[in-house]
Amino acid sequence: MTSSDRFDDLVAAYALDAVDTDERRAFAAVLADDPDLQRELADVRAVAAILAEAVEGAPSTPSPRVWEGIASSIAGERRRAQCRSS
Repeated sequence: MTSSDRFDDLVAAYALDAVDTDERRAFAAVLADDPDLQRELADVRAVAAILAEAVEGAPSTPSPRVWEGIASSIAGERRRAQCRSS
């Protein structure tokens, strides 16, 4: 097992700044001398950037039509359940 193998599971967390101070220091120390880990981190950051851009344009709340469809579906299920129990 190489030193970078121990940090494979931390790459995404490090890229998203979701590691604690000790993990950050340990990861950064290994990262400085490991080109493979540097490439993997760059790949993860690139994917994260693409996902962030995709989410930026998405509405934060569904349109009213979505909620109308959900309510209609629930009402239909209730009617069917009532018919079955009668």
